[in-house]
Amino acid sequence: MAFPSYTRCLICNKPFRRSKGASRSQRVCLDPECKREAHRRACSRWRKKHPDQERERRLAKRLVRRVTLEEWLKDPVGAVDWAQARDDVGLPTAVLVQEISKIILVWARETVRHLIVEAKGVKSRSWPAGARETVSAKLE
Repeated sequence: MAFPSYTRCLICNKPFRRSKGASRSQRVCLDPECKREAHRRACSRWRKKHPDQERERRLAKRLVRRVTLEEWLKDPVGAVDWAQARDDVGLPTAVLVQEISKIILVWARETVRHLIVEAKGVKSRSWPAGARETVSAKLE
């Protein structure tokens, strides 16, 4: 099947010859205004199909603070701007997520510590007396 030598631009409706590499996918002429309008329409269609994605990206950008590697290693939960989170998602949700994050962080650190102790061949020890209360106090 032979391709027509000319086709009409979807934007300006003027006839144009498709580029050799584009074959049937080229729908607009090479005029910069037509290209810009086609891109704008494509972006608009994408935003209609994915309405929350841009909003989520902007929210994530607002919530994550820039911290140094040392600060992040010491307290990864501190990389979140919790005041902004409270403003954006509400106090109960922000507090719930913050507390769950702290619990998971303590769990992960203790699990890694436990695995290191086991890998070294040292007998695993249980929590010393009062240690759980100390961890709980640090979380508050």
